Amino acid sequence: MKFLVNQKLAMRISILTTAITLTGMLLLWLIVSNNVAAIVKNDITNQMTDALLDLNMKGLPNSEYIFLNAKTGVYLYHQAEALLNAETKDRRYF
Repeated sequence: MKFLVNQKLAMRISILTTAITLTGMLLLWLIVSNNVAAIVKNDITNQMTDALLDLNMKGLPNSEYIFLNAKTGVYLYHQAEALLNAETKDRRYF
């Protein structure tokens, strides 16, 4: 703050106003970007699930669909709720 002592009043006010504005904009950007990323992630997941649930499986009476974490083999979605968050032993899915 020593460098502000030698500045004229108008210059000090403009420097402080600019610093406060930039700090506020940075804080606002951080809050908004985190919230938007979470909303978009949840919305995309919901849309994918809804699209799969709405599929018309005509001609495929024995078909099934799952969401599976390809790295860990853990079920993210399965029609049998008991399998959710369980590791698959079925190698057909890999």
